[in-house]
Amino acid sequence: MFNFLEFEIKNFMSKKVLCNIALCVLLLFCGCVKTNKEYLELKHGRIENLRIMKVDEQNHINILKYDLSQQYDKEKEKELQYWYIQIDYTDALENAYAKNDDLEILKKRIQRNKYVLYGLNKNYLSPFTDSFVPNKKSLKSDIAMDEFNLKNNELDVVDQQKPTFCFYLKNIQCKSVFTAIILLLILLINADIWSKEFSSTKPYQYIFSYPLKRKCILLIRNMFYCIISLLLVVSFTTVLCFVGYIQYGYGGHLFILTNGSFLEIIQVLLKSFLIFMLSLLMYVQFIQLVSLVLKDEIITWFTVIVILLVSCFVITGWNPFSYILSFNIDFYYEKTFILFFINLLIPFISCAFIENMDFE
Repeated sequence: MFNFLEFEIKNFMSKKVLCNIALCVLLLFCGCVKTNKEYLELKHGRIENLRIMKVDEQNHINILKYDLSQQYDKEKEKELQYWYIQIDYTDALENAYAKNDDLEILKKRIQRNKYVLYGLNKNYLSPFTDSFVPNKKSLKSDIAMDEFNLKNNELDVVDQQKPTFCFYLKNIQCKSVFTAIILLLILLINADIWSKEFSSTKPYQYIFSYPLKRKCILLIRNMFYCIISLLLVVSFTTVLCFVGYIQYGYGGHLFILTNGSFLEIIQVLLKSFLIFMLSLLMYVQFIQLVSLVLKDEIITWFTVIVILLVSCFVITGWNPFSYILSFNIDFYYEKTFILFFINLLIPFISCAFIENMDFE
């Protein structure tokens, strides 16, 4: 039994498999770099917007100073003082964003938004003269939310797009490019292992020399590669989330704001993870069955390419089967039942088929 497992481990550690793993690491690294670049562009965009606001505020100051130099007006004097304070608040908020200080951003944003609301009530801001004129209702809502988060020390909510631990975890849980990359890796590894073995009788002449029934050997190999596939998914997900944690921290608000308590978050993640794993196992076992039936490496690879295309459609939501395989928890029990049934049916068909195959 140990010799058999040793043979399988050596088979798994082939150059092609290791190259596929290296390719997945490279693609995930590129995905992380791209995500971080998009976040930095978003951050710089916010700073640029604040600079545009400062230009508007300075224009107000210049116009009011000129008007007051021509003729003194008490109301215009009050308005000028308002814009002096407003531009100071905007400058302070810009500096907080530049320093990436979440606590200061939250405090300065509350101060500025309150003062903007005061200016709106006084009719100091106008859509004809200012680039950004917020809605009073949405502004009040933003202030209330920021004050609540400041009171409860929920600093992560300052930046929803920051690639934190939970940001990557949520991307794996949902349809994303990271899910597609990991799924691609698992399918390529299994296609490489199974297609070349069934296209040649030599591996199975050796494997079936063990004193075990064919179907037992097939099920052991099936379970071995399914477990390896699951371990690879967990490993890559852990590394991806760890990178996010090292860069920007935990970011638990991405789940808390959506799903409530911590226990509810864990429940949602586990359900979503189970659907993802069952879908993955179904793909892996289907590749094994196709390789067993076709016994041709080229045709098997063609079939795998078709599966990959279908997988892309599933992940992007264009496929009619996305109802079953979309990894979210809508209709959770129905999806779980269907996937469990398929995962039990495929090995049963494989066992029935291999008992009658001739490997001489």
